[in-house]
Amino acid sequence: MQKLKNKLFDVLARNISIESFEQWLYNDVDILNAIERDDVVLSLVDRDYKSKNILNDLEKYLIENYNFDEFFVFLVEESYQKLSRVSDFDSIESILNVLQQFYNKNCDYQLLFEFYYLVYDDYFENKQNYISRVKNLAKEKVRILN
Repeated sequence: MQKLKNKLFDVLARNISIESFEQWLYNDVDILNAIERDDVVLSLVDRDYKSKNILNDLEKYLIENYNFDEFFVFLVEESYQKLSRVSDFDSIESILNVLQQFYNKNCDYQLLFEFYYLVYDDYFENKQNYISRVKNLAKEKVRILN
């Protein structure tokens, strides 16, 4: 079910909250109709969304039921889009932290290296310059991806 996959990607990319995802899950007509005939959907609905480990559970669900590489490409594109519009350091850090949770340090290192390099290069000397450089780098990455 494509829209279930899209929503799962959104919640794991932190585009929507756990609460919004849970509300959508319990109210979407297609999901409700699929519960009886699809154990994969039932296992997603039958989770404790108040658990402190729910994001880890959803990550495991993603890996078991969907193509992780497809999710990772989605996450990278979303992260670069967000970074291209960022206006403060806390937002940059939050976006990079989500991306860092999923990337493979052995083969995806270059995805984050340039952003982290900017921290050491600019941040402590000129925060505005740092934010501007992050936005420009992200815009360049988005252009390359498209």
